[in-house]
Amino acid sequence: MPTSELRIRRATALIRDNLAERVTLGFVAAPLGISRFTLSRSFKAVMRESFREYLLRSRIDWARELLEGERSITEIALMVGFGDLPRFDKVFKAHTRMSPSAYRKKLLAFDVSVGAHTTHVTSP
Repeated sequence: MPTSELRIRRATALIRDNLAERVTLGFVAAPLGISRFTLSRSFKAVMRESFREYLLRSRIDWARELLEGERSITEIALMVGFGDLPRFDKVFKAHTRMSPSAYRKKLLAFDVSVGAHTTHVTSP
């Protein structure tokens, strides 16, 4: 595996491990021993998306998982690294085409409809 791919693999691990923190190009580039510019260019070449796009998508993916639980949307926004609810709402809508609350309602509606159609087989 080429060096740039190994660096980007390490970069994505650093991003995933620190999603709740303020993750910047500098934050990730420093432990890799490369410049922010090099990281940005290599990231785009290997991942086919920018560092920022990857970071936001990763945060939204994590938020989608958390929305299946009982935490408040504000708490989830903070957990996944957004400093405020309006920014989280805007980015979430851009990625999913619905607000976090609409997404949660859709999940709940799906769970109810699946449960309603589930049949239980009992042994004689």
